Amino acid sequence: MTSAVETAVRPSRISAGTADYAQLKRLVADRGLLERHPLRYVPQALALTLMIAGVAAGIGLVRDSWWVLVWAAPAALLFGQLGFLAHEAVHNQICRSSRRNHVLGLLLFDLCLGGSAGWWADKHNLHHAQPNRLGVDPDLGGPIAVCPSQTVAVGGPARWIMRHQDSAIWGLLFLGVLLVHLQSAGFMLRRAGRNAAAEGVLLLTHAAAYAGGLILALGVGRGLLFALVHRLLLGAYLGLAFLPNHTGMAVLGQGEDMDFLRRQVLTARNLRASPVTDYLTGVLSCQIEHHLFPRMPRSQLRRAAPLVRGFCEARGIAYRETGALEAYADVYRHLRKVALPLRRRAVPAPPDARPGSDDFVNLGQVAARSVTVDMSPSPDHEDSTVEYALKLIKVGGETRWALHDGRKVVGKLFETYGQAAAERTRVQGREAAAAKLEARAE
Repeated sequence: MTSAVETAVRPSRISAGTADYAQLKRLVADRGLLERHPLRYVPQALALTLMIAGVAAGIGLVRDSWWVLVWAAPAALLFGQLGFLAHEAVHNQICRSSRRNHVLGLLLFDLCLGGSAGWWADKHNLHHAQPNRLGVDPDLGGPIAVCPSQTVAVGGPARWIMRHQDSAIWGLLFLGVLLVHLQSAGFMLRRAGRNAAAEGVLLLTHAAAYAGGLILALGVGRGLLFALVHRLLLGAYLGLAFLPNHTGMAVLGQGEDMDFLRRQVLTARNLRASPVTDYLTGVLSCQIEHHLFPRMPRSQLRRAAPLVRGFCEARGIAYRETGALEAYADVYRHLRKVALPLRRRAVPAPPDARPGSDDFVNLGQVAARSVTVDMSPSPDHEDSTVEYALKLIKVGGETRWALHDGRKVVGKLFETYGQAAAERTRVQGREAAAAKLEARAE
């Protein structure tokens, strides 16, 4: 699963998939992988305490120099590790009591990090329920498109960013934490959380202690600049940790049925086991297992991975796992591919398209509704799927975009290149899935 396609599953599979998940969960539970062990977090708490002391000492040593800004990097690493711990608390992974996890989540998110735990929980729970589902998953939005249909009817600055998203994404990651603060503030102004008063007090306390402490230690200008650099680096760190989790994996339409097991596995990507990778990502490098069992403690995710992988492979469910660098390369290639239609003129007839050119097919007076639909595969294309080109065709004096398989126009006509590109991706994804099913049946 390397591209974002709208993946359909037959309705008859839903009940079977539910049974599959129940069986997998029993296997995991029987091995004790869902049990919470609060004492296992003691070494992590001690390590974080030492990190806090080290960062504070480092800042104090060079407080009168602009070299103090260098300490924004280890401070970002520290806050990122606190963020992973807060994530686990909200997922009820740390303490055996849900109430204690809730209180711990408020202290970590609001007091330590300056973000609203209530806002994040609402958003993140919806993401877990429907990952990579268009119009539902709150993580699919903004100026980054993960499937061609998101590039249609986009205008203004967002269109420019989307056109260059394969490069722009790396800069946008720096803004992630600043956006969290803005959205948390909006959430609090709406008083939408169940602990709005408590969260408000904790957030104000964080702001006063964080900004006030930096200003007292470094002065106004240097302190505020340190805060800005710190938040930008923290955004980049967390963004790089989260980016490979779902980007480039299956994207689901709003009306598509898919059972829970396949929905969680097909939309997620794991990173191969590595002590460095697991530490820097808070073991969210086991994204598939985390989505299947959100309450599973991080210490158990790697132990569960071989079990989950074998279970999926036995049922023909694609389980995606790559190295970290390969995952980032996949993300880059995928975003570039999705944005390709926007790099070309999304108009009915570009100035350089003329009758007789390679991208212009003259159909004379043929009516649009009478275009022949031919889904037969091209014999020289691997996997027996069609490699469609996008062609400008002329119908009754007007130009339109269409799919072309090298022999004839295939399917309906489109006003813009972007619409045609979205249709091409959808059709190719459907045919690739059908080819795999046929090969499996043989």
